Order: sequence, then structure tokens, then C-alpha cells
Amino acid sequence: MKIESFNKNNLSEVRAQIQEKLNELKELGLIIELGNISYSDLTFTTKMTCALSSAGNKYSAEFMKKYMIHGMSKEHLGKTFMLNGQKHKFIGFKPGARTNIAIYENLANCQGYRTSVPQLLSYLGEQNEF
Repeated sequence: MKIESFNKNNLSEVRAQIQEKLNELKELGLIIELGNISYSDLTFTTKMTCALSSAGNKYSAEFMKKYMIHGMSKEHLGKTFMLNGQKHKFIGFKPGARTNIAIYENLANCQGYRTSVPQLLSYLGEQNEF
């Protein structure tokens, strides 16, 4: 199928094929994700985010960039805690978030949640150093 012009319908197929090719780079230790796409009839533009697979997912990569600003340490990443009788795990910071940047996951149902850093630290049983 040759594309004559870009539109919402065929861009979803183009995105899927590009992402499939980018996923082949995982063997080099790279995780690449496409961002939003803006388009006209003849062109489209997208943002790509590339991380080393050793950095984990985008949440842990964001945490590694910003943990010191928030009075945290590297050891906080991956810590588990009990909340409402269920086990949860801290998985990182949400990129671009201004508030409630901390992301944690319910290990029973894999549901993700956002909260503030001070609230997360209270879940972990620690005090913020600031």
C-alpha cells in the first residue's frame, strides 16, 4: 500500500510500523518510543524518546534524573510498601508532571497511581529531608 497523503487513519498504521522497526533496536540496549504526531497532507512530525534499557522504563529514567531535587535517593526506586492492606511498589516519576509526580503500582492488580513525593515518602515510612 502506497500512501498518497497523511491522515488520521493511515498515520496509526505508519506509527505501528515505525514503532515495530524501532523495537528492533532493543537488542542494542535502546528503548525508543514515539510521541505525539502532528501532520499535514504531505508531512508529519513526531518526537521520539530514547532511553537505555538498563535505565528501565520512562518512569525510572525520569526518577534517575530528578531524585536529588526531591530529597530522595536511588534506593527509593523499586521499594515496596503496604497501603490499604495491599502491597505497592514505587516505580518512578511521571515525565512532564508538575504535581503528583511519583508513580506507584498496586502489585496485586498492576494498577498505577500518582501521588506527591511527600505523600510517597510517608507511604514508605520516611521523612522528606527538605
